[in-house]
Amino acid sequence: MKELVNIFSPAITALIGAIVGACLQYYFTRKNDEKKQLSSIKKEVYSEFINAIKDAKFNGDISLLASSRAKLAIYGSDEVVKKSADFFRNHSKLSSEKSIQAFTDIIGEMRTDNGKKNGNAEHNDLECLVFGAK
Repeated sequence: MKELVNIFSPAITALIGAIVGACLQYYFTRKNDEKKQLSSIKKEVYSEFINAIKDAKFNGDISLLASSRAKLAIYGSDEVVKKSADFFRNHSKLSSEKSIQAFTDIIGEMRTDNGKKNGNAEHNDLECLVFGAK
C-alpha cells in the first residue's frame, strides 16, 4: 500500500497543481477582461457626456444630456460623479469662466480615471480642445 502511495503521490500532486493553475488563470483572465470592458464603457460614456454638454452649449440641444448624465451616474468613477454633481448643483449652464473651469475639472478627472496623468495637460489646453480657442 505504501508503494502505491509513493507511486501515485507525484501524479496526484501534479494533477492538483494543474487544476489550481487552470482555475487561477481563468479567474485572472476573467477579471482582466471585465476591467478592460469597464474601461471601454467608461471611455464611451465620458465622450458621450462631453459631447452632450457641448451640444447643449453650442446648439441648445439638450436631448442627449439626460441620458448621458444617467450613464455617468452608473459608470463614472466616484470622483467624476462627485465633480459632475457639484457642477450641476452650482452651474445651470456653461456661461461663465467659473462654470467652464468646473467642467474642465470634470474632464481632468475623467482623464485621471482613464489612466492619464493629468499633470501635463493644462486646463487651458483642455478648455481649448473642448470649447475652442478664446
